[in-house]
Amino acid sequence: MLAEPRQSRKIFKVKAVLSLPTLDPILVRTADIGSTGMSVSVSDPLPMGLNGRISFDLLIDGKPTPIATGIKVNSCVFSSGEFKIALQFTGLDPSASSALTKFLR
Repeated sequence: MLAEPRQSRKIFKVKAVLSLPTLDPILVRTADIGSTGMSVSVSDPLPMGLNGRISFDLLIDGKPTPIATGIKVNSCVFSSGEFKIALQFTGLDPSASSALTKFLR
């Protein structure tokens, strides 16, 4: 049986920039992060399966580490006046993956 992927998530509340096709970049608030993705809050819904990019900083050993990677929208749920979006990382480069592993320890 596979483990629930959200069990390995860590609370992660920062601002990030979400870039989507045909839209101006959107400033979003993150909620949590894991090795395969993260969740963010936005004011408008996003369709499932939409691809884009997200940029944010991880604090590793007291230093900000910029991360920019592809994402895919896995779910979109309206809650408490905003949309909670689950994003799956796509094309996470090795240095970003290493930084994320260090952050999640």
